[in-house]
Amino acid sequence: MGNVFVEIILTFSVGNISEKFVINAKTDLEFFEVLANTSMLVLNSPESPYGQDNVIAIQLPRPEKAHDALEIIKTGLMPKNDLDGAVTGI
Repeated sequence: MGNVFVEIILTFSVGNISEKFVINAKTDLEFFEVLANTSMLVLNSPESPYGQDNVIAIQLPRPEKAHDALEIIKTGLMPKNDLDGAVTGI
């Protein structure tokens, strides 16, 4: 089975904040399946209990990109595929 690492870059226009995450799709495939199904990304502060203050929900501006990325990830994880890949631009 191949390895696929996905780089996700979140850029917030207010505050000039940019955060980069690299996720191992081999171990966290469910994250990308849920992202493709919901087109939502929800973040909360480590300082705040879940469901409390400091929770932000982001609707993906182009949901089809999450579906496309999931297909690329699944192809990269196929046992016969010896290539490692990266998906960006979700």
